[in-house]
Amino acid sequence: MTERPILFTGPNVLKVIAGRKTQTRRIVKPELDPKTHSPWLSPDGMWRWMTGVISYGDDERRCPYGVPCDRLWVREAWRLRSADRTVAYRADCAPHEDEHWRWKPSIHMPRWASRLTLEITAVSVERIHGISRADAIAEGYADEERASPTDAFHNAWNALHGDGAWQRNDWVWALTFRRLTP
Repeated sequence: MTERPILFTGPNVLKVIAGRKTQTRRIVKPELDPKTHSPWLSPDGMWRWMTGVISYGDDERRCPYGVPCDRLWVREAWRLRSADRTVAYRADCAPHEDEHWRWKPSIHMPRWASRLTLEITAVSVERIHGISRADAIAEGYADEERASPTDAFHNAWNALHGDGAWQRNDWVWALTFRRLTP
């Protein structure tokens, strides 16, 4: 079992804490060539898909987040409270509180400050357009007044990765996890 850090935005941290988020998708880097890469061409050996590894000839990619049973510790925006030196998390603060503090970016969170540990239960690779309604719900997007779970996920993907990100239809690592820490 290996532990690795993973970045989450404040809203996604709150979804994990609430038990509404049990999946995450991360872009495969470097990008797979859409003309030659497809992880579903298998039986003749063109593509071999093993848990956490995709290979095509000599090109082998391992999931940088791990394989089932590995653990991820969540990095999020944080700060140390000056009075008692305890950790405060930006995701927990009301918007008006947020302005008064100097927050440290999630990339700089050390392991000891993390409050969430996740265990990977499944890893796959897919195109982002392959997300199902059930997967969008597992990503933390329930039916909303104006958007289905998949439409809400699509909008969030563009907001996180920039306009046109959804249209690129990137290959992504789809990670399913369970929360270990309370």
